[in-house]
Amino acid sequence: MATKNKIFLKLCLAFGCRNGEVRRSEKKDFDLKKRIWTVPPENHKLGRKSGEPLLRPIIKELVPLIEQAMMLSDCRYLIPCEDKHEPFTSSASLSLPYNLMQWLRKKSRHKYETLVNP
Repeated sequence: MATKNKIFLKLCLAFGCRNGEVRRSEKKDFDLKKRIWTVPPENHKLGRKSGEPLLRPIIKELVPLIEQAMMLSDCRYLIPCEDKHEPFTSSASLSLPYNLMQWLRKKSRHKYETLVNP
């Protein structure tokens, strides 16, 4: 898995946020000195109604991860699409769980059940 994809998954898990908040985040949204991530109103669900940004604290353990993402990105977005200056797409993020399961199947030789709706 590409480094930027690993960072994307780790940030989503660590912040417990919707993946769209991370996908559409820009470098300027992260104040690493104050350790605050400001999610603009247009990037979070409640912000569309309230017009208010969402402030998320950044724990010190995430600072190196965010710095790495910033170094890997050559545009304003924290995690851009491959070879584009656009945010990571929802379709790209949806393929990550499948790719991770495929990797686990190969490496662990364990059979994982597929969830099926009843």
